[in-house]
Amino acid sequence: MKERINYLLRQYFYNRSTRPELDELFAVIQSARYDEDLAVLIKELYEELKRQDPSLTYVDHNGKLLDFSEFATESDRRSSDQPRKPSGRTLKIYVGMAACVAMLLLGFFYGQQSKEHKPEEHVRIINSVAKDENKVLILDDGSKVWINSSSRLEYPQQFKKGQPREVTLIGEAYFEVERAEDWPFVVHTGDIQTKVLGTKFNIKAYPGMKDILVTVKSGKVMVSKQSEILATLVKNQELRVPLVPTAIIPAIKGKELKNKIAGSWTEGYLEYEDESISSIIADLERFYRLSIQLQHTSLGDKVITMSVLKDSDPSYVLEILTTLTDTDFKKEGNNYIIF
Repeated sequence: MKERINYLLRQYFYNRSTRPELDELFAVIQSARYDEDLAVLIKELYEELKRQDPSLTYVDHNGKLLDFSEFATESDRRSSDQPRKPSGRTLKIYVGMAACVAMLLLGFFYGQQSKEHKPEEHVRIINSVAKDENKVLILDDGSKVWINSSSRLEYPQQFKKGQPREVTLIGEAYFEVERAEDWPFVVHTGDIQTKVLGTKFNIKAYPGMKDILVTVKSGKVMVSKQSEILATLVKNQELRVPLVPTAIIPAIKGKELKNKIAGSWTEGYLEYEDESISSIIADLERFYRLSIQLQHTSLGDKVITMSVLKDSDPSYVLEILTTLTDTDFKKEGNNYIIF
């Protein structure tokens, strides 16, 4: 991840980012607002970039945003690997996205500086857990939460009556929320809010994901982005929310699930329904702590449905995956290559 973020920052600072790279950087910075480790990493990479190239004074020590046109040197602007400049409406959206990233970076660095002067909030943090382990918590209101590997949940030690029961999630968790008609429960994942009164549902929002997945097992769930309601989900429905600015989010709606059950990972299964190969591979890499490479990157967009036991051997899981995609794989050390 470190190498990828470093690459995305360099592309942006030197004005060479493609539109997908801007989308990806935007999503990473959004995640960093709720992930202290990720925030520290971005800040370190930014400081290293400044040391290597003092002209990159994008955000100064006072958090001042500088002129975007000053970032790239003449040689960088004329480099042969610079993407062809978009035109017309595409250019407006592209520049608008760059501006969104610029403002988010400004807010991010300013927020990082402000944190040093704020008293520590009384919040308990659950750090990532190793390998195939997960943790089960019982919150102050009696709600139960299963936290998946490489995830973190922030929540107050005691919920206040008259105020929403609010928690912040990075990664994946399955919730069984105690019902209270006048006491809503809200899960924050970046700028996405999932609001319930009492239900069972799963949220998957790992840093670097292109979408946030909200899956409902029972009850009713309302998903919104900032103040805009995106959808209301009921039993056996799933919503996929693209991590892009609100202004360009296409119309989205909940999907009826046929095989997948929300939170099945808490019962020992890895289940995917109409999921991209790249998303599944990211899960397997997190869970099994290994590297999986696609020889043909276009395969990552292929969509499949599969279900396996979590304690299965990685080679067995890859056998199923490659059978479904008419491919093969080989192992090199702790790395797997799909070809």
